[in-house]
Amino acid sequence: MIKLVSVSYANSYPFVYGIQNRLPADEWSLEIHPPSTCAELLLKGEADIGLVPVVLLADHPELLRISNFGIAANGEVETVKMYSSVPLDEIEKIHLDYQSRTSVQLCRVLAHYFWKINPDFLPTQPGYESRLPENDAMVVIGDRPFDLNGAFKYEWDLSEEWKTMTGKPFVFAAWIGYKTLDPNKLKDFEDAVTWGLARRKTAVTHFEKDPETQARIIHYTQEKIEYALSAQHLEGMQDFLKMVQEIRD
Repeated sequence: MIKLVSVSYANSYPFVYGIQNRLPADEWSLEIHPPSTCAELLLKGEADIGLVPVVLLADHPELLRISNFGIAANGEVETVKMYSSVPLDEIEKIHLDYQSRTSVQLCRVLAHYFWKINPDFLPTQPGYESRLPENDAMVVIGDRPFDLNGAFKYEWDLSEEWKTMTGKPFVFAAWIGYKTLDPNKLKDFEDAVTWGLARRKTAVTHFEKDPETQARIIHYTQEKIEYALSAQHLEGMQDFLKMVQEIRD
């Protein structure tokens, strides 16, 4: 049995739909969790392969990308945002989404290299996004920004900020494991996710029943998310991982 974990956000719908419909359940299992939990399960050895935050590659050189598919954006992504009631130079603290690993490190990278600010970075607990102290900012990822966009005086799309700073796309998550799959199994996996990606609209309508939500997510998965990781995506990813290491040193 090959154990898979995938993020519990709308951007993973095509992957999940393909896996659930094309891979036999007696050979493959799939669990759905927030990105930080997917990372924990993979690191604990409780999953063989995960759609997990790419920042794990900065700390765990033993991990490998087992596929050229992932979750990326080339500019605005809409679902990785920072919100505040004050401009950048007045932000004193940034509350970092507890569900995230890569996006919170992206915020730190942008603060250091691009925004040139030095706020305090604070961990969060569930429900933190319901109240933001004055002069603070918060990073929120996943599907929750759909309900928060437009609610604050200032908001920054972190993927768009990265694109402005580097001119490159940003990779949030990739299919990562400790070893490459048997070639036949890898082909089965690649065929399954390719099948799902070719049916993005069907995948969304399968998981979302509200027509308004369906329309929003269809646009999002077709226009904002890039699933195939090109050489430019991987170059941007390596730049990001290098910057993460530099600000830690």
